[in-house]
Amino acid sequence: MQRFSFGFKYLAMIFIGLSITACNDIPRDNLLDPKNPGSYRQAVIMVEAFVNTENDQRYNENMISALNTLKRRYPSKVVVAHYHRNTTGFTDSLIIPDTENLYEQYLDYYNGEKGAPDVFINGAYARVQGATSADNALERLEDVLTPLRVQNAYFTIEPEITFRNGTVNLAVVIARLGGIYAEELLVHVTIVETIDDLALSAVARHHAVSNLIPQMTPGEQLKIELGEYHPSGTNPHKAIFKIVTNASKQVQQAVEVNL
Repeated sequence: MQRFSFGFKYLAMIFIGLSITACNDIPRDNLLDPKNPGSYRQAVIMVEAFVNTENDQRYNENMISALNTLKRRYPSKVVVAHYHRNTTGFTDSLIIPDTENLYEQYLDYYNGEKGAPDVFINGAYARVQGATSADNALERLEDVLTPLRVQNAYFTIEPEITFRNGTVNLAVVIARLGGIYAEELLVHVTIVETIDDLALSAVARHHAVSNLIPQMTPGEQLKIELGEYHPSGTNPHKAIFKIVTNASKQVQQAVEVNL
């Protein structure tokens, strides 16, 4: 009996050792594993609209209506933020301090004049201006989004949000996927508020940007702190995080979470 017990333990130890060795030798073929050089995620498209809802024309409302339709059609593939800005003759009370700076960064890649509505898709990747009707705006937006909806992203964004004494602490863990280095990135966060389900469905209330990330190696993970936000009122709020290339100002991946 003792001899059998010893033999069983010996065989068990060999089996465990072989299992550990085998696990270490398993190729990283999981497409969600950041260490797998072939890993990727479904791309989430960032749509940012610079609007003025004080204007007595319907152009801004038409564009926002089209954006609301897009959001309903692709709830997991599209995130939307409305940045209110002042235009000639119309002061918008919902403007936030960072709006004009962000707008100017995108405009650097286009020769067009300022205006509202002015929509940027994945940052400076594409631009759609004006909206004579909601249907017209939707058609032009869909033309840009159609190829983007089937693209892959090579970053992950995992929000880490904590609440303390009425303050929201904003942070994310990002990872570089695939097998190629990433150069000079920035992480942005925008807090949007749903004031109503129509023209004020995703009003930007806060915007912050990380320090420059000089480089990310394949499989590398970084935790990025993005400061605090002090919400007010009882309306629903969401935090939108996006990874942006510093050189081209194009969004590489985005995610939104409820607060």
